[in-house]
Amino acid sequence: MREFVSKFGRSFLTNLKTIVFALILAVIVWLAISFQLFPNVHDTVSVGVSSDLTVSMLDRNLKLAEDFDEVIDVAVFGKRYDIGRLRPNDFLVFLDFSDITEPGVYEVEVVIKPLVEEKFEVTNTAIMKTISVIQTDEKSLNLDVNIKDVKVKEGLIIDESNITVNPVTVKIWGEKSLVDSVNEAQVVVLTKEPLSESGKLEGDLVLLDKYGDPVHNDGLFVEERVFTVNVSVFKPKTLPLDVEIVNIPANFNKKSLTDKMRIIPEELTIGVPSDSVDNRDKWSLGTVSLGDITLRDLQDGLTIEVNLPDGYINMSGDTEVKVVFDGVYDYGFVRLSVPRNNFTTINIPSGLTVDYINNKVDVWVVGPSDVIQSMTGATDVFGTINLAGRTDLYPGVMPIRAKFTIAGTDVTAWVIEDEYEITISIKEKEE
Repeated sequence: MREFVSKFGRSFLTNLKTIVFALILAVIVWLAISFQLFPNVHDTVSVGVSSDLTVSMLDRNLKLAEDFDEVIDVAVFGKRYDIGRLRPNDFLVFLDFSDITEPGVYEVEVVIKPLVEEKFEVTNTAIMKTISVIQTDEKSLNLDVNIKDVKVKEGLIIDESNITVNPVTVKIWGEKSLVDSVNEAQVVVLTKEPLSESGKLEGDLVLLDKYGDPVHNDGLFVEERVFTVNVSVFKPKTLPLDVEIVNIPANFNKKSLTDKMRIIPEELTIGVPSDSVDNRDKWSLGTVSLGDITLRDLQDGLTIEVNLPDGYINMSGDTEVKVVFDGVYDYGFVRLSVPRNNFTTINIPSGLTVDYINNKVDVWVVGPSDVIQSMTGATDVFGTINLAGRTDLYPGVMPIRAKFTIAGTDVTAWVIEDEYEITISIKEKEE
């Protein structure tokens, strides 16, 4: 046996070239016979399937419920040397959406189109795929704020009428039926500790349906935003109201009028963002000049607007109050003529003299009827012209405002302020 193996090995090495040549020749002959006897063969090419939507679907906001990402094997049959050169980019393979016009589940055909000269046959042309089509929509919702779980420290309150949120709207989009189910968007604010001052708090977005139940966000897309809520915290206090009468002549009996005054409503509840209100024992509505109070104001009342500083809130809701005067049924008014002898000019610049063109000025006087009926312009009313600070004084004639007052002590009548003017003549002093 060993001798046989040895002889075979020597014979194989001696005839190696002949053996290799014979093998190559056999392969060539086999290929030639195969191409002659079996010229057409089957093969496959792996090609990705396109799922581009049609214009009609895009116009109707239709889209696939899930992304389609598949590869199919395109089966071809033809001459070996023709199909052996085929590559994926030699085919256009796509889903046929031409008949889809509304949402639903569809069986659609996979269309295979060769992009090269067709010297072969595509044999798997009846491929179908199941897809789900949905209709999408979007809308913007105004944001409401939910602070029902926000607490404040004892003695403080939240100004719920002045709560703001940023941004004020939120946009959602997704499958149309889900979008349509959302009726309201809320920013829910939570705090770990009771608030002691105003501030900005972050909140979570909650979508609600028409019944007020939460809508789950699955299938819905919401723009990513940080929602900030401005919460104003105030300390309330109720204070009596006060109105001060000013520009009262020194000789006027102030109590004769102020004792008759009454404010409706008498008090106001306000909220302030600090403890500064603790130092107040009343709330001033401002001042009223005595000369602005007419007989009609005495009879019908004087209306004053309620204006609060920035940062304060009017918790009572009263935007105006009325100052009424009790026991003024016997008050009246009279028109009196004040002669030029009762005019006085003060603070005349040096080098100038002043004379009066008017012989008289008529003024209106308000007061108790028994007082004013006995008054005369010549004995009880005097006019004063004050030239202090005037820079427009030159020789010539000019009208100028005058202030008229009632003469006497402890008087109870007053002159209604008006555009009382006296025309004066200004001349240079003669040396």
